[in-house]
Amino acid sequence: MMPVQACCICGKAFTGHGNDPTPVVNDPGARCCDDCNSRVVLPMRLERLRERNKTQREGSNGGALQ
Repeated sequence: MMPVQACCICGKAFTGHGNDPTPVVNDPGARCCDDCNSRVVLPMRLERLRERNKTQREGSNGGALQ
């Protein structure tokens, strides 16, 4: 039987292993529910990736379009 855990973002109870909430919550033992993972965590990861890629592109050619 899977243990019941509380989501570290919304507090809802969930069963199973949960999801890594980084970068929203930076606690190695924290877990979040599937809803928060898809609605909060993944969008933040994608936004950070877009920002990082934008910064790398601007830094590589002085911000000029290729």
